[in-house]
Amino acid sequence: MAQNFVFKVLANKGANEVKSTEASWQPLKTGSVLHSGDELKVTENAYLGLMHSSGRTLEITNAGTMNVDELASAINANSSSVASKYADFVMNKVVGNESGNALKATGAVERGDEAAAFRVFLPSSVELLNSNANIEWSNADVANPTYVVQIKNQFDEVIFKEETADTEMAIDFAQFDQKKSLGARLVILTVSVKDSDELKSGDYGISRVPEPKAEKINTEIAEVATAEPSSSLDYIMLASYYENNKLMLDALGAYKKAMELSPEVEDFKIMYADFLTRNGLTN
Repeated sequence: MAQNFVFKVLANKGANEVKSTEASWQPLKTGSVLHSGDELKVTENAYLGLMHSSGRTLEITNAGTMNVDELASAINANSSSVASKYADFVMNKVVGNESGNALKATGAVERGDEAAAFRVFLPSSVELLNSNANIEWSNADVANPTYVVQIKNQFDEVIFKEETADTEMAIDFAQFDQKKSLGARLVILTVSVKDSDELKSGDYGISRVPEPKAEKINTEIAEVATAEPSSSLDYIMLASYYENNKLMLDALGAYKKAMELSPEVEDFKIMYADFLTRNGLTN
């Protein structure tokens, strides 16, 4: 990212404004660039998500007038090439969306469900870094369906089976770690409509990231986001890292967490929708 700015606006909610030296107050927009000497006017019940030139992020929810340089002084600007890389990745998505240009997918996502009755919003095979994951799928074309989520090991043995009326389910994949001797490092997930032989999804392979690779990933993540993510921006940064490293199931969870923490911020919903579209994870 070019270093001739202090912050870029990653997310914006409310009638916030910016004032440059010897200029009048102007509406602040997502993707705007903030320079040294600029002032911000944040309205009541507003949200402002800023990305520093170092790649660090800052959330502002308190109303008032504030100086960009003072805000920057509160940032831990110790950066790394890794943090800057993913800061650039996030901003390219935001600026691309603002200009109407969609960012290209980070890699081809193979779909194995073209002939299925409905689909799970996953690639046909995916690695999972974290143990917990939220699995979502499209509606089946039937009234009031009950869905059956089933997971088999490599020997075609059922090791998980649960029913739900929702189109999503949270699953802790750590429960299968004790079953590695039964071929559960790679598991196959399918979703079907109860009591139907025809209404079912394709097969989705999910495998946990092996320890040596996970250790390297977690070291890089420590440079991208805070050790204990707590803000929407923390999770957006994590999502960008996961996506760029083809950890799509982890990225899905991070985007969902960002929206959960700031449900009123439309920019995060747009980022999530763009993520699904550019990776072929929509209907």
